[in-house]
Order: sequence, then structure tokens, then C-alpha cells
Amino acid sequence: MTDFFNGQLYPPFLEALNTYGITQPTPVQKQVIPLVLEGKSVFFESETGTGKTFAFLLPLLSQVMTEAQQSTAPRILIISPTVELASQIKDAALQLQGATQGLFKVQLCIGGSSIKRQIDGLKEKPAVVIGTAVRIADLVSLKKLKLQGIRAVVIDEADRLLTRESKESLQHILQMLPTDIQVLACSATFNGKNTDLLTGMLPRSPDSPAPAFISLAHTGVLQGSIEHWAFLSERRSKMDALRAFIHAAGDAKILVFTAPAQEVETLSQKLQYKKIDAVPLYGKMDGAARKQVIARFRSGKIKILITSDLSARGLDITDIDYVVQMQLSQDTDVFIHRAGRTGRAGKKGVNVVIGDEYELRILQGIEKKLKLTVYPKLLHNGKIENPSIMEEYREE
Repeated sequence: MTDFFNGQLYPPFLEALNTYGITQPTPVQKQVIPLVLEGKSVFFESETGTGKTFAFLLPLLSQVMTEAQQSTAPRILIISPTVELASQIKDAALQLQGATQGLFKVQLCIGGSSIKRQIDGLKEKPAVVIGTAVRIADLVSLKKLKLQGIRAVVIDEADRLLTRESKESLQHILQMLPTDIQVLACSATFNGKNTDLLTGMLPRSPDSPAPAFISLAHTGVLQGSIEHWAFLSERRSKMDALRAFIHAAGDAKILVFTAPAQEVETLSQKLQYKKIDAVPLYGKMDGAARKQVIARFRSGKIKILITSDLSARGLDITDIDYVVQMQLSQDTDVFIHRAGRTGRAGKKGVNVVIGDEYELRILQGIEKKLKLTVYPKLLHNGKIENPSIMEEYREE
């Protein structure tokens, strides 16, 4: 990476990444890091698993390490839509912090955890504050987190932070930031409407240049690293189809998406009744319990995790064998975020849709739009086979 960025990245960071087998920048890192090092604001769109987190952490923390005098105020603020994603960004930042013998501090500020401990942590003068929008907004309102010294703000999974649930908190935070701040925003899906909406929320002076926009949304991860399968099943038979698929998949690690969110626990209970050890991950779960479930799934102690779109947003686990979509949304962005939970960090994976006739017709449109190849499959005698039964649902 030193060769690519002319020695501008803090060398111990690169040595630390080398120990994790990261020796070459990804396409998004090649394009984003130089702009960040120049101090420019950047909106960027890139598929899941393509290295967006280090695309902003490496240059921002390198700049922190080159400061002649360490500031006593937070300099970098990273806002996430979910507890899990915020925690994963913190873990990535700590990987880099370890290379500095702790020369900068990182504070995580998330809901579901003690706000008192987080306030105490802010008193330790962290350089980097990472958290969910609602909790950060609360800390700002309580005057426990002062934003005057923030030099760069990162809005991760920006499309999700612009939804009704988070938009008000995000806007409150942005209004409190300095007008000359460097703004980075990223997502796997970043449409023009969201770009305009976010630009209008930024604390910019009249002569501030517009953020640069980089799109690497179709670099082939969905087409190359992920194989796409479809199983035809009537709605009432979907649970049986899922159970048969789990048995046929053997000892695989499987992430199952169901909607609405209330169905997460119901589906997991039905599978448990059939002696399948499926564990739910849902939004209202206690923070410590959610963290434990994800840790067990990551380690392989749990093989089947049932979740919703919001709960799994940003879930970064590199060895998920199968993603299963039990209901197919007409929103292409939802499909991308779900499918992108597998085939990460250069590994291969399979995205599975268990759909009825109507859903498979929706899948046709997604297949065309994203230039995918979806392979029809059939469960027969405990095995996954290649049938011709679904060809009638595919256009000639």
C-alpha cells in the first residue's frame, strides 16, 4: 500500500494490516484515500465487502498521527446506523490503534450500553468517537460530547441514516459541526436522491466545494464472488423449504433474512421446534445479548442466524457460506445489502432466494437490472439439484 499512496499513510498502520494479510488496496481504497488525504469531502458508493471502512480510517487516522501536537478534543466522528456496524468500525480502528502503542483513544457511543460509562470515556479525550446517530445526538444535547474540534465526520451506510428512524438525529448532529469540516459518506447503495438530501444537510459555508462523488457500485462482487440460486416454494411451504435447504447444506454457516422484523423470532422458534439450532438476531434484543450472538455466529458456534434487514446492516463476517432471503423485496438496494453479507473479503458465497411465483418474477427484474445469472435449484431426496422446473419463470 505504501507504493500506491506515496508514503502518506502512517507506516505502522500498513505493517499492522500486513499481519492480517492485507497488502494491496481495493479499488475503492485506491480512489478514495488520495482524496481524503487531500482534505476533500467525498461521497462514495461501493459494494459490500470491498474495504470501505479502511478507505476512510487509514487516511483519517494517518492525519491524526502526523499532528505535531495532539489535540485534547475529538477530531474524528463516525456515525453508524446500527450498534453492530459501529462496533465493527471500532474494532477496525483498534487494529490500527494497536500499531501506535495506544497513541490515540477510541470511544464507542451506542444505544443499549451504559451512557454513564460512555460519558466517562469521553472525559479521556478520545481522538475518535464512533457511534449510532441517536446516542451521539443525545450526548451532544447533554453537552457531554463537544463537536467544535471535529475535523472530519464519516456517515457510514448513509442511505440507512437518511431513513425516517435516523434522519432527525443525524441532522441534529450535522448542524452542530464546524462549517469547514471534511465530510465522508459511504454506502453500498447511494442514489441521487440521497446524495442531494445529505448535501442539503451538511454544515457548509457558501463557498464550500461540493463533495466529490465516486461510484464503484458494480465492480463484479455480486456477479463474480456470489452465486445466486432460486427455489420455488409456495408461501405456506417456505419454512419446510428452508428446513430442507439447511439439512442439504450440511455444516454450512447460514444467514437467513426474514421480514417483517417481528417474524425473526417466530421463524427461529419454528426451526428450533424441528431440532434445528437457529438463533434470532432482532432489533429489540439487549445490547450484550446481541453482541454475544454475533460473536458466537462469527466463531462458528452458531451456524444458523435468523435476522432482519436493519439488524444485519453492516454485519461483517467473512465466512458466511449462504445468505437466504425468505421474502424478496422489490427494492434492489435491499437485495444488494442482503446478498452482500456473503462473498466478502475475496471469498465465495451463495445468495439463495426462496420465493413463490410472484417473487420469482420480481427476481427476474433484479436479475436483469444487476446483470446477474440466477440459477434455479430444486431440493430432492435431501440434495440440492439443478432442475428445469423454474424455466417457465425466466424470460426467453
